[in-house]
Amino acid sequence: MGFMSLMPSTTIPRRLAIAYAIIVVAVSSIPGLKLPEVGHAPLDKIVHCAQYAILGFLVSRGWGPWRRNGSLGFTPWIPMLILLAFAGADEYHQHWIPGRFPEWLDWTADVLGIVIGYLLGAWDNWMIARRVASKREE
Repeated sequence: MGFMSLMPSTTIPRRLAIAYAIIVVAVSSIPGLKLPEVGHAPLDKIVHCAQYAILGFLVSRGWGPWRRNGSLGFTPWIPMLILLAFAGADEYHQHWIPGRFPEWLDWTADVLGIVIGYLLGAWDNWMIARRVASKREE
């Protein structure tokens, strides 16, 4: 068994990230979509954070900082910067959707979710690379 066969494929997380990004844009394109008010909890901000945390995790797993050989890539933040721009573009495009409008606080929640998800995905990649490296040493 070769070293490369020990690392999981990035194909599935990449495909899931692309599909999920399409879903995010599709949902944000629904005219007048509003979440119900739940007491004092900013439910829409929690949803923004959660949906972008999922996307951040998938992007990090597919294109994240840890390479298949276990080393840290030289451009670990480029995928995160692309996600930040994607979130901004998604928020901005709501300007043309009836009943929707862009909000800075929504984008801020998106950014928080991206950072959380991306860092969790990077940590997961690092743990996998460590396990692979220890198996390689055996």
